[in-house]
Amino acid sequence: MIFGIDFDGTFGADPELFHKILDLIEASGKHKAVIVTARNKPSFGATGWVNGLPLVEVVTRARIPIVYAGNEPKREAALKAGYSVDVWVDDYPYGIDGGKPPGSR
Repeated sequence: MIFGIDFDGTFGADPELFHKILDLIEASGKHKAVIVTARNKPSFGATGWVNGLPLVEVVTRARIPIVYAGNEPKREAALKAGYSVDVWVDDYPYGIDGGKPPGSR
C-alpha cells in the first residue's frame, strides 16, 4: 500500500507521532508513504515553522518523498509524481480530489 499523508494540520500537527508511524510503515517492508501537501514547492532557502520547529527540519526528518500539489487536487499531483495512493491521511479530505465540503460554495 501507498500511504498519502497530508502535511499541514496532519503530519505537522504531531511530527513525533508521524515519525513513529513512518517507522512502522518502513519496518513492514511492504508499504510506502509519501507526504502530499497543498503547499507550493518552496523556493531555495524558504523558511517556515511547524510546532516550533523549522519547516525544513520537520520535512527533512520525514525521510519520505514530498509531493507539492499547489492548487492541483492532491490525487492528481500524486499520480503525476508516480504515486497511486491507496490510503489517505488528511485533516481536509475534500482537497484530495479538489472538492469542497458538502454545503459549501
